[in-house]
This record gives sequence, structure tokens and C-alpha cells, in this order.
Amino acid sequence: IAADALRADAAMVYLLEGNWVDLRLAAGVGLAPGEHVGTRLSQPADTLPSRVLQQGRPVRADAQQPETQPLIPAAYRSLGLDAALAVPLSDRGRTIGALVVHARTAQHLGDDALRFLESVCNLLATCLQRAQSENALEHAQRLESVGQLTGGIAHDFNNLLTVIQGSLQVLEELKQRESWLVVL
Repeated sequence: IAADALRADAAMVYLLEGNWVDLRLAAGVGLAPGEHVGTRLSQPADTLPSRVLQQGRPVRADAQQPETQPLIPAAYRSLGLDAALAVPLSDRGRTIGALVVHARTAQHLGDDALRFLESVCNLLATCLQRAQSENALEHAQRLESVGQLTGGIAHDFNNLLTVIQGSLQVLEELKQRESWLVVL
């Protein structure tokens, strides 16, 4: 959506892994050769997504500006994509990833593009929260089902033990009667 709306050549979503250090490429279009969804960036160096995670705010990069040029991967610069904009993806006030867009020129990635990407990130965060909530609900329902099943099994087992205990008492009473008969 972001790439189409901004007429950008590439867009990708990076999410933090469970260790809160590594990043995973969760989705993307127009990816550079060698990149694919699922790629993991182990303790990424100074990249756009890592800079966004460190600063917790949007980061712009332009190949024409020496201080931000290293943030644009060489693979994208070789494709003529000399500008990039990265926006933090937040969940309940904590940055959990970044949305990165690459374009041929910085003019495609102005303030309007920034506001649009922030809106997209808000929608994406809402979708992620909903998916997590649905997963938690499914897990709780499975646990409830297992609890009901084990409760039923325990009840049935208790009934069997009651029958066995009653039978043992009857046998014990019969044995005591037999011993009385033998004594008489």
C-alpha cells in the first residue's frame, strides 16, 4: 500500500524478534536481489530500521547527503533508489519495528509521505494487536477445553474409584461373615 500510494519503488516492514535485538523482514515489495521475506538481521549495524528503533522517531536518508548515505543499502543505491524514509512501528508506546520506503528521489518522501506512513504504521500496529489478541483468545479457549476434558476424566476416575472402594468393602464384610461362620 505504501509503495503504491507514494509511487515508491520499494517498501518493507521490519519487526523485532522475541529477543528484542534482531529484526526480521516481515513483508516487502520491490526488494533488492538477495533479500526475501523472513530474512533475519542479527544485531543489525547502522541501518534505517535499527536507527528508527534506537531513536524511536522517523529517519530520512538521502544518497546526496554524506551523513545519511550509509543508511541506504548499496543494493538499493545500485538500483537507483537514492532516498529512503523509515517510520517506527509502535505497539502500546514501544517501538516494535519499522516501515521503510525507498524511492529514486527524496522529493517523493516529503512531509506528506511521512504523515501517510505514520498513519499506515498506526493501522498496521492495530492489525498486529488484533492478531495477537485473537491468538491469545484461541490459546485461552484451548486451555479451557483441556481443563474441561481433564476435569471430566478426573470425575470419571473418581467414580471408578468409588465403585472399587465399595466392592472392597463388600468383600471385606463377606470375609468377616465367613470367619464368624467358621468360628460357630
